[in-house]
Amino acid sequence: MNRAMSRLIYIFAIAAAVTAARPSWSAVIVGYDPAYHKTSGIGGGVQDWNAVSAQGRLTMISPTWGLTSAHFPASGPQTFAGTSGSRQIVSTVQIVGTDLLMQQLDAPVSTWVGLADARPGNPYLLYARERVGRHALTFESSGLGYFRFAGAQDEVWLESGDSGGPTLLPYAGKLWLFGTHYAVSGSGQIGDYSIDASVWDVRDLISMVSGYDVQLIPEPAGCWMMVVAAAVVASRRRGRRAGGSAS
Repeated sequence: MNRAMSRLIYIFAIAAAVTAARPSWSAVIVGYDPAYHKTSGIGGGVQDWNAVSAQGRLTMISPTWGLTSAHFPASGPQTFAGTSGSRQIVSTVQIVGTDLLMQQLDAPVSTWVGLADARPGNPYLLYARERVGRHALTFESSGLGYFRFAGAQDEVWLESGDSGGPTLLPYAGKLWLFGTHYAVSGSGQIGDYSIDASVWDVRDLISMVSGYDVQLIPEPAGCWMMVVAAAVVASRRRGRRAGGSAS
């Protein structure tokens, strides 16, 4: 609790909220699989990630708790691909010092996602209303993730009504939540940034509030291989030293 709370920082207004209207940037994702992406635990007005809900987006991180934007929270009945019927939001908890808002449903859903850390260079999926874009994370700082807009065909620029939508990292056949859309740094010109409130630094608090052991993205396989290799080398060295002292 104390360690998690110590990570919380107050975010000053560094950019305009995602409110400026502009033409939609449609994205065509190479290898996009609707059956995979539409069952990722994202709620809306109908059973589809790209439908306009009453307001906002809710991305589930447990059977009954989801994350959205505090300045543009989800509202109205929420429905989810793979879950029958609609769900009502019954309680909310804002994570102090961030734009992250946790919302609880009145009944569980069948699909949800885990939490992802910052991995610059990996392709993240930025979900907006009626479109999705693929971007590399440019950098992460003070609980915010920055995605530089380069104007590529498979990118997306956030606009009015997109706040609270998720940025997801495809990894190991699953989707992992990096953050929710918070702000933009300009009007969608080359070099501008879409900005997310990231979840990783407050993952302990998210688990505590939800009362659920929220799944965390595993370390990259390469890191584990290096750890294993180092352990093997160290073991061999100790074995050689032991053999030499016994002779």
